[in-house]
Order: sequence, then C-alpha cells, then structure tokens
Amino acid sequence: MRLLLDWFGTLLFVPAFGATMVCFDVVQRLALLVSREAHDRSLFAMQWVLAHFVLPLSGMRIEVDGAALLPPPPVIFVANHQAMFDMPIFAAWTGRHFLKYVAKKELAHGVPSISIAMRRGGLASIDRKNRAQAVAAIRAMGVEAEQRRVSVLIFPEGTRAWDGALKPFKPAGTLALLEVMPDAPVVPIAIDGMWRVVARRMKPMLWGQRIRVRFCPSLPRAEGEDREGLLRQAEAAIGTTIADWRAEAPRT
Repeated sequence: MRLLLDWFGTLLFVPAFGATMVCFDVVQRLALLVSREAHDRSLFAMQWVLAHFVLPLSGMRIEVDGAALLPPPPVIFVANHQAMFDMPIFAAWTGRHFLKYVAKKELAHGVPSISIAMRRGGLASIDRKNRAQAVAAIRAMGVEAEQRRVSVLIFPEGTRAWDGALKPFKPAGTLALLEVMPDAPVVPIAIDGMWRVVARRMKPMLWGQRIRVRFCPSLPRAEGEDREGLLRQAEAAIGTTIADWRAEAPRT
C-alpha cells in the first residue's frame, strides 16, 4: 500500500512540476522584456507555486520556522543541501529577497526555467572542476546582488547530501561572498527530510515526508571579523539544528 502511495504522489508531481517549469520559462522570458525586477518577481512566483502547490502533491509536509524574523536584503544565506527541491522552498519563504544562488554550469542550457534564470537572472554558473572559475562566478554574483539589494544563497557542502548526512563545509565560495558583501548579515538555513523524498532517485518519491526548515538567527558582521570563524558558526548552527530535530522524534 505504501509503495502505491509513493507512485501515486510521484505520478501527480512529475507532470505538474514539468508543466510549471515550462510555463514559467515563457513567463520569465516575457518578464525580461520589461525589466530585471519583473524577472525577479516572475522567478519568485514560480518558486512560490512549486513550494505551495506542486511539492505538496508528493505528500510533503513543509514546516518552516524563523522566516518572519529575517533581516532586510541583502543577506547571505548559508544552507545545507539535500535535493534540488530545497531551492524553491527557501525562495518561497524569503520573498522580497529574490534569492540568487549557485548552480552547476550543466544546467545553463536545455532546462526549462532554470537555464534562462541562470543565463539572465544573476545566478552563479559554476564549473565544479574549475575552482578559480567557480569562485570568480560567485564573487560576481555577490557584487551584483549587493548593487541590486537582493540576497544570495550558497550551499557550502558543494553538492547535495543524498544520505542526509551533513558534509564538511568548503569555505572558498562563502568566503568570497563575505568579502564582496561586507555588510550583509549571514543567515544559516537548516533543512531536513528532503533527502528521504528523493532517496530512490524519484523512482518513486517517498510519500508523506515531513520537511523541516529553520532560518536560524542572523550572524552580524563586523569590521576585521574572522570570516572563517563566521562560516564555522553557520555550520555549527545548521548541524545543531538538524541533530536536535533528529533527536526529538522518530523519522517520518
């Protein structure tokens, strides 16, 4: 019976997800004819629809804490990464921040909505095999975000955690953002449960998973700060949050 539910949710989700991405690919292209701000809003609208209407088709129960207490943009959001669906949840609950984020260069072509957002939306397209290029792209994203008063999101683990285990943070990209956005507070984001949804590579997705997200208290900036220490604080906040969640109740 559980497997039937898993496949039922997957078969609802996949076409809805695909249709949303195709439709908003057109919306984004039209918005770009108007202004960058219009494009920001169209991208946010897509992510809001995905988070509130499409992802729940797989039975996800999304619980978010701390979003009401976020500082104004620009902010550097530092998060752990469990699946490609993390991003629309983070974006949907940060609203006016109009998150810009890092994505691998392979997604810059041929993927509805994602590719146009990467090429025209101020995201950082990185080559994972070229550290210098990746850091330069992240720096450029941060400079533009600072100028436009929008926020950035980075996943310092470098890749998604298929098994849910928090990977050690790689500092280079985050340190680059801290350098070019010296006044932006740092907000750690913890997410858990999403890795179980895609544990079988969506063949099928697991039905009814509880997805927990917490926007942790912001970490203020200061002249002469220890930037590596700041990143370690963010990593500790995320790790502690996930450990507390897993200790308080059985996984569902």
